[in-house]
Amino acid sequence: MKKISLLPLFLLITACHSPHSNESGQPPPIVVADTLWELTGIAALDSLLQLETTALPDTNLARLYDDIGYMYAGFDHRKAKAYYIKSRNLSEALKWNEGLYLFAAGFTNILNREGLMDSSIVIHRQVLELAKKEMDEARIAKILMHLGNCYNYKNWFETALNYYGDALRIFEKRGEKFNLAHIYYLMGTVYSSMNMQDENYSYCEKSLDLFNERPDTIFRAHALINFAVALNKKQEFEKAENCLLEAQRICSLHNDRYFLGDIYSNLGNIAFQQFDLEKMEKYNRMLLEIALEFDDPTDYCISYRAFGYLEKYRGDFNKAETYAMEALNTANEFDLPNEKWKCYALLSSLSDAKNDFRTARFYKSKLDSIEDVLNFEQTRLYAKEMEAKYENEKKEIEIEQQQHIIARQTMHRNLFIVSVIVLVIFLALLWNMLRMRNRRNAALSERNTALSDMNTTKDKFFNIISHDLKNPTLTLHDNLKLLVSNIRLWDADTLNEFSNELLKSAEGQVELLNSLLNWARIQTGRITCKHVTFDLGARLRSDILLVRKMADNKGVRLIFRMPDSASVTGDGNLLVTVVRNLLTNAVKFTAPDGTVTLSVEPAERSKYIVSVEDTGTGMSPELIANLFRLDKPQTNQGTAGEEGSGLGLIVCRELLIMHNSLLHVESEEGKGSRFWFTV
Repeated sequence: MKKISLLPLFLLITACHSPHSNESGQPPPIVVADTLWELTGIAALDSLLQLETTALPDTNLARLYDDIGYMYAGFDHRKAKAYYIKSRNLSEALKWNEGLYLFAAGFTNILNREGLMDSSIVIHRQVLELAKKEMDEARIAKILMHLGNCYNYKNWFETALNYYGDALRIFEKRGEKFNLAHIYYLMGTVYSSMNMQDENYSYCEKSLDLFNERPDTIFRAHALINFAVALNKKQEFEKAENCLLEAQRICSLHNDRYFLGDIYSNLGNIAFQQFDLEKMEKYNRMLLEIALEFDDPTDYCISYRAFGYLEKYRGDFNKAETYAMEALNTANEFDLPNEKWKCYALLSSLSDAKNDFRTARFYKSKLDSIEDVLNFEQTRLYAKEMEAKYENEKKEIEIEQQQHIIARQTMHRNLFIVSVIVLVIFLALLWNMLRMRNRRNAALSERNTALSDMNTTKDKFFNIISHDLKNPTLTLHDNLKLLVSNIRLWDADTLNEFSNELLKSAEGQVELLNSLLNWARIQTGRITCKHVTFDLGARLRSDILLVRKMADNKGVRLIFRMPDSASVTGDGNLLVTVVRNLLTNAVKFTAPDGTVTLSVEPAERSKYIVSVEDTGTGMSPELIANLFRLDKPQTNQGTAGEEGSGLGLIVCRELLIMHNSLLHVESEEGKGSRFWFTV
C-alpha cells in the first residue's frame, strides 16, 4: 500500500451534498433492498444509511450513494468504494452523466489513496472526453485538476503542474475563488515535493487567504498541513504547530482520520527539532494508532523510526535499535526504499554511538546501495514522464495537423490539397535528414573534444609524475643505498638524524601521492559532492586535532576564530578536507614561533568566509600566478625541509569548484599568506 502524504482528498467532489430533488423523472416507487448499512455511531452517516433503505431508484438515490461513499472514505475504503460503484451503476442505468462525474471524483479519490494512480487516470480520461463532448468548461477544469493530482501522486511533477496550469486558467477566467484556492494549494504541494519551499510557501499563503472565507472546510485542513511543512522548513515552529492543531480540529470535526497521520507525523517532527521528547513521544503514539487503524506501512515505519530516535536521545541505544529494526522489517516487507534508507541511517548512527564500527560500516554500505536504487528510480520516473510528455505532445501535433488538413480541404480543390501534403512530407523528410546530420556532427565534435581533454589531462598527469614523483623517489633510493652502505660505520646520532631525514622525504612523497590520487579521482568523476546542511564549526573542531599536533611539534601557534554555530550547505567531508589541507600547508611554510589563524566569519546572503592566514615565508607574484597550473609544477620546501608539490592546492580548488566557490590567495614574500573562500 502506498501512503499519499500531504496531498488532498480528491478536492472537488463536484456536487454539494444537499437535499435532493428528483432530476430524472423516473416514476416507479421501488424500495431498494440491497444495502450495506449498519450503525456507525456517526449521526449524519447513520441518517443517510437509513434513508437509503426507503429511497426510490432515481438520480436522488445515485447522489445519496455518493454522499454515503464520501462519508465512509475517511475511515473505511472498502465500504466507500462499494457505495461509489452502486452510484455509478445506477447512473449508467439512468443515463445520468452528473452521477458518472460524481463516481469518478469519489472512486478515484480512494484509488489514489491506495496508490492505484494509473487506474485513476483511466477513469478521469473517460469522463474528460464526456465533458468535452458536452462542452462543459467548468467540469473540464475540475477533471484537469484531478488528473494533475494523479500525476502528482506518481511524482510526475512537471506533468502535474501542466494540468494544474490548464485548470487554473479556466478558474481565473470564471472567477471561481474556491477552486482557485484548491489549485494554489495543489501547486504548493508539488513545489514542496520538488523541495522548492519558497514557491510552496507563496502558493500556500494564497490558498489559505481564499480558504479562510470557509474556515471549517476539510480542504482548508489540507492546506494548513502543507503550509505547516513550509513554515517548518523556515524554522517557524510555533506557527507550524498552530497550523497543524487547527488542521487536527477540522479533521476531527469531519471525522476524517486518514490525514491525522500526516498531522501527527509533522507535529512529532516539530517536537523533535525543538528537542521536546515528551511531545515527540505523545504524537508518535498517536501516529502509530492511525498507522495500525489504516494498516499503513509507511506511517508504521515513520512512527517506529521516530521512537528509535527518541530512545537514542534518551541514551537507551539497545531499545532504539529494537525500534529501528521493527521499522526496517516493515520497510523490507512492503519494499519501501525511502524508509529503508532512513532506517539504515538510524542504525548506522546507533552503531557509531555504541562504537561498533564494523556494524556501522555494514549499515553505511546498505545506505549507499539503497541510495543508488533511489537515484535510479528517480531517473527512471523522470525518463518515463518525459517519454509520456513527448507522446502527448506528438499526439497533439498530429491532431493539429489533421485539423489543418481538414480545414484546407474545405477551401481548396483536391489537387491543391494533395500538393500541400506532398510538400509537407518532403519538408519533414528534409528536416529529419538535416537534424540527423547535425546530431551526427555534434556527436563527433563532442567526442573529439572529450578525446582532446583526456589527452591534455593525461599529459598533465604524467608531467606531475615525472617531475615531482620520479626525482624524490630516485633520491630516496640513493639515500637508502647510502644508509645500507654506512649502517655499520655511523654512530647512533648520525643514523637517527639520517633516518629522520629519510622519513620526512617519505612523508612528502606520501602526501604527493595522496594529492595525485585525489586529483585523479576528481578528474574521473569518482568524487561526488553530496550537499547537506551542517554545522561547519562543529565539523572543523573535531577534524583539526592532527593539524594541531603537527603545529605543536613544530612550535607553531594555532588560533581558531569561529562562531558557536555556522550552518552551511555542502559536502562536509570535502569542505573539511579543503580546510585541513590549507592548515597543513600553512604550518609547513611557517617557521617555529610563527602563527597560523583559521577564521570562520559570517558574510552577506547567509554565507560564511573561511580563511587560513599564516606568518610564514609568503610567495612572490610569479609563484602566485603559477600556483594552480599543472603545466607549471611548483616543488617547494617548508621551513623545516618538508616537501611540497603544490598539487594539494589544486585539489582544494577543484573541490571548491564543486561547491560553486573559488579559492582566493593573498601573499607577500617574507610576510606570510592568506587563503580564503566562501561557502
